Amino acid sequence: MEIHELTLVIPVPYIESVNKLHATRIKKRISVSSKTKKKFTRSYAEIILSGAARKAKDRYLKALNTHAPKDVLPKVDWKNVDITYGYYISSKTFSRRDYDNMTKIFQDCLAQHMGFNDSCIVNGHSYKRCIPLKSRISKNEYIYVKIKNKCRTDKELLTKEEEISSLVGLKWN
Repeated sequence: MEIHELTLVIPVPYIESVNKLHATRIKKRISVSSKTKKKFTRSYAEIILSGAARKAKDRYLKALNTHAPKDVLPKVDWKNVDITYGYYISSKTFSRRDYDNMTKIFQDCLAQHMGFNDSCIVNGHSYKRCIPLKSRISKNEYIYVKIKNKCRTDKELLTKEEEISSLVGLKWN
């Protein structure tokens, strides 16, 4: 079965707006000199997910497994994906959260869950909407996702450099 479009709505207690996705951890390794055979300590930096990003990833994967179980999802060869994210969030924190900070960690979780590499996304759209306190039924926030597969052929994605270079600069109409 060929799937060209898939829509998900995932309720979550809180949509994370992760400003710091990665953290640096200093690790030490004991090495032995090849010449003197003496032991010495070498320090190096390791890039890891920040604590907030790791917690958000765990919550998102749990929500995806609950509301869109892998065994129900169709097997799809994801290629040239067009994806839309809609974030429906509380009015209390609406103005404090950047929509792009909400996207990256969820996108990584979605790609892992759906079985594709997020490098196959060629078009992306995102927006945020406020859920007013008066109209709230539950305390959940919601992530709307629409995935369109094979939105363009590889040939249509090719661009000649002179086409884009002729547009460089600022133009006012």
